[in-house]
Amino acid sequence: MGLGELVTPEAQRAALAWLISGAFQFASAPELSLASWEALLFFTLGTFLAAVGFGWLERLVTRAAAKLIARFPLSGHRPAEAQRVRCIGALIAFSTFATAFACASEVARSIQ
Repeated sequence: MGLGELVTPEAQRAALAWLISGAFQFASAPELSLASWEALLFFTLGTFLAAVGFGWLERLVTRAAAKLIARFPLSGHRPAEAQRVRCIGALIAFSTFATAFACASEVARSIQ
């Protein structure tokens, strides 16, 4: 079993958002240095915490939304309900990515 099988897609999305935001912040701010303890902590501990925290939260919200839709369907047509679950899941995934990106940006700005 490889590492890719242990990490959920939700955690991967949150970690990717953290890394992209951090790379952008560290590259665009001249007062931030990649060769510092702050950068090391930001990219290691921050990425791990983002993956665990935001990934877990996304999984929890997605499962709750799917259960809610299954319990209270808007139509009797199963494919339509499945499509509704997929759309809501995509919106939740995007919001998780955006939230992790925004949090990483704020943390990077607070390091300055």
